[in-house]
Amino acid sequence: VLKKNADDMGANLVKGQVLLARGDTEQAGFIFTGVLQKHPNSLEGLVGLARTLEADGAPSRAFPVVNKAVTVAPGSFEALRAFGDISEKLAMPAKAIQAYERARELRPKDPHGSRRLGEIYFKEGNYNFAVINYARLVKIQPNHADNHFRLGHSYLKMNRLPEAIESFTRTLRIEPGHAGAKKVLESLGGS
Repeated sequence: VLKKNADDMGANLVKGQVLLARGDTEQAGFIFTGVLQKHPNSLEGLVGLARTLEADGAPSRAFPVVNKAVTVAPGSFEALRAFGDISEKLAMPAKAIQAYERARELRPKDPHGSRRLGEIYFKEGNYNFAVINYARLVKIQPNHADNHFRLGHSYLKMNRLPEAIESFTRTLRIEPGHAGAKKVLESLGGS
């Protein structure tokens, strides 16, 4: 009986993830809620329901759910990443930063945390930390033009023109038609 319940829960979690990926948040929500009624501390159920509520445009309803997920499994990469994303949507950058930093400790090569941290720090005007995170991102994904572009913008905000020009030039080497990099380089007198 226990194995059948575990198999049913696993099948339902997969079904919920598939529905969520297809954008059927209503059905995914029903599935994850059903899992949580039987297994209230199911990490996958909690993260799935939080992601469903987030996708449904209800991050304030998702927050207590993802908060419980992080409480149930404080070392879960997926829970921390979801917590960071939802915190960011709720304009709680300090909580998002803490979650993304912890998630990155678990998976240093995952680009999501470095990208999100760079964006948060950039928005807050903390360009030094934006550079640190975008530089990490460039090491993780060196052939991604937008990573170099973001790094270049952070350097530009710090008035570090040689590094900015190098980053924008690398952007164009990877993606020759990158309009943003062309525009910035032209305005700086390079190209």
